[in-house]
Amino acid sequence: MISEKGKVKAYGRNISKSPNHPARHASRRIGSSGGGSSPNRSQCPGSPRAVTREFRQSGCSAIAKRVPYIFQTGLPGDLKLEQNQAAQVTGVAPRSFAFSTSQMKPNKVTPGGEVKIVDSKNFPVTPIATAIVKLKPGGLRELHWHPNADEWQYYISGKGRMGVFAAGTRARTMDFQAGDVGYVLQSQPHYIENTGDTDLVFLEMFDSGRCDSQRRDGDHPVMRLSPCRLGVTRRTRPPRRFPIRS
Repeated sequence: MISEKGKVKAYGRNISKSPNHPARHASRRIGSSGGGSSPNRSQCPGSPRAVTREFRQSGCSAIAKRVPYIFQTGLPGDLKLEQNQAAQVTGVAPRSFAFSTSQMKPNKVTPGGEVKIVDSKNFPVTPIATAIVKLKPGGLRELHWHPNADEWQYYISGKGRMGVFAAGTRARTMDFQAGDVGYVLQSQPHYIENTGDTDLVFLEMFDSGRCDSQRRDGDHPVMRLSPCRLGVTRRTRPPRRFPIRS
């Protein structure tokens, strides 16, 4: 490799560029097109700078100057055909990575709305959980909390309002509409109500394989095991003792 004018650098020492020096003849043979045992240009293309220049002129012309990220393309082919083509190469996946939420029945239906839950119980391949909640006008997702994960929300349609309660007397109330994102910390009580005249549909997501929630009512173990005076202090309804159920 030539590093200075008039000198050839080989194995860490400078060799004079003499016409009779062996290194001089070796550098001539590399990249030459003569006969004998010398390699041809397809094996030793010569100067890296020339190779780079040739690649830029030919190969880089088809590469986009910027990453398109999202771009328009043609419609895909038949799904069954593409699945068969992939199965011939990699085989059929032992587990399904698709879940038809639109075809499942709601887990809970009330006069105020419904909810569909997708987690590791009905979709074993997923390590996360989600719930699709639909509230009718005036409907309320009652006060509850999630003991195992934070809650990330995406509002699909309609208008709603959420109240979140933290430690002590700290609380916050926020309005949401389609396209908004909400967030609730783990174990923080919160409620969501429909404030519009159409259905409120939103998505709840949890970084957990189970979609677990706890409610603040008399049937919850925390409330059933709480002293009666706590119920008098925290509840507006007349005091009563919650029976302990086995």
